[in-house]
Amino acid sequence: LMTDPIATLLPALGMFAVGFVSIGPTILAIMGPSLARGRRHGIALAFGISIGSGLWAMLTVAGLTALVSAYAVTFSTEPVIAFYRRSRRWIDGALGVFFSLAALKLITFRPS
Repeated sequence: LMTDPIATLLPALGMFAVGFVSIGPTILAIMGPSLARGRRHGIALAFGISIGSGLWAMLTVAGLTALVSAYAVTFSTEPVIAFYRRSRRWIDGALGVFFSLAALKLITFRPS
């Protein structure tokens, strides 16, 4: 089932937009030059921060997309699938031991 990639990115972009407009250290960074040197310097700094944050967001989304795509391609190859099938019993056994020990620790824990 193929979905529209833009539609899947909209929630992430919406969360970034909320963080982008929230009050934080960038507001203080803009207020300082605005008060000390005037409106023009504050606007220039705000424009620079906006461009940098937007570029950072685009590169982050592009990098995560590339990472997820490479992960899917890498772990869908026949050698990796064959290795996983051979090692699955050991992986399941190790996880079973780990979670059993964690449960035992929880059962025997006594708060002081």
